[in-house]
Amino acid sequence: QKVVMRNIVHRAIQVMEEAAHKCNFTFQNKVYLLEAELAAHQSKHKRARVAYNDAISTARSSGFIHEQGLACEMAGLHYKRIGDLKRSMTFLCQAQECYFRWGSKLKTHAVAVELERVVEMQTKKFLD
Repeated sequence: QKVVMRNIVHRAIQVMEEAAHKCNFTFQNKVYLLEAELAAHQSKHKRARVAYNDAISTARSSGFIHEQGLACEMAGLHYKRIGDLKRSMTFLCQAQECYFRWGSKLKTHAVAVELERVVEMQTKKFLD
C-alpha cells in the first residue's frame, strides 16, 4: 500500500515538473508543495522546510494568493504535527491572511479554527 502511494506521489511530482518546464510561472510552486509534503511524510524536516518556503515564495511571486495560502496552511499543519507550535502559528496566520485577501470566508474561518487549536496547544504546553 505504501509503495503504491509513494509511486503515485513520485509520478505526480514528475508530471508537475514536466508542466513546470513548459510553464514555470504556473506550475513550479505546485512542484515545491508536492515535494514539501513528500519530505514531511518521510520526516525529512529540513527538506520539507525548504520546499514549503519555496512553494510559498513562488506562489507569491506568481500572484497565486490562494496557492500561497495553501502552501502556508500545509506548512502550518506540518509544524503542528512535529510540535513546532510557534512556526505552526506563524504559517497558519499567513494562510489566514492569504485566504482573506483571496476572498474566501470559508477557508479564512477554517484556518482560524485550526489556529485556535494550535494556540490552545501552545498555552497548555506553556502552562505544563
